Amino acid sequence: MELTAVAGSRVIYVGDSIAVETSPVLQWIMAASGVTYAHSTLGGMAICDFFPETEAPGGPGTFRLLHNPPPPNLYDLVRFMQPQVVALQFWGNSWQFTPCMRDANGAILGPGTPGYYAKYAHDADRAMTIIRDAAASVGAPMPKVLWVLQGPDRGNPSRPRILNDSYAALGARWPTARTIDAGREVSLAANYWNPGDRYGWSQWLPCTQLERDGGQCNPAFGGVAQIHRDDDPLHFCLGTIVNDGCDTLSPGIGRYGLAIAAAVNAALP
Repeated sequence: MELTAVAGSRVIYVGDSIAVETSPVLQWIMAASGVTYAHSTLGGMAICDFFPETEAPGGPGTFRLLHNPPPPNLYDLVRFMQPQVVALQFWGNSWQFTPCMRDANGAILGPGTPGYYAKYAHDADRAMTIIRDAAASVGAPMPKVLWVLQGPDRGNPSRPRILNDSYAALGARWPTARTIDAGREVSLAANYWNPGDRYGWSQWLPCTQLERDGGQCNPAFGGVAQIHRDDDPLHFCLGTIVNDGCDTLSPGIGRYGLAIAAAVNAALP
């Protein structure tokens, strides 16, 4: 990858399937603001899947290897783009296609286990070091790093809370680390009729004015927006997730993506 000095404001976005869904929102808003935007996003991946291959135990995730070329790793992307802002979205994947999320005996570090949480906290801190070192390697300053806080998990309510706490804790060691509470916008806390638990899951939430204006509001119960499909309590795409996003306008994607884009814009110099 040839390195060249890049002028103007620059942003990169790295993450899993939630990042795949929401990247088009960021791309559109960044383009409207004249910001150079790049992303490395792929469903099913963990933080360590985007480390340089020599740092990912067991190698990068299978899905990443199936792409030719694979999405760039975090180090190379920061060196190439020299961004002022890096946004990272990681829901907490850990499964058979993510070999770097295994313990010393090769067993998968399953969600909800102490090893899983310790690995995600370690890898989030390691990502900060990789970003710092990549920027320094080309004489660029350390960018601001925005960690996206996750929305509710219907099946394991404590999981996003613990992950979010580990992302927020990075600020104690890294002055450039910040969080974006995009997950709040898809939680019961966003129910302005009766605000509830930040980690309370709901398939439907009262419509925002943007959703009413955009025809994404179901008139039932005074107007509600569908956040998740009936068969998918995790993703926000109400249709099919494709390589470059979602093929259907989806309120959850808008809420989550707009929260990230607003925070990124605010962090730019």
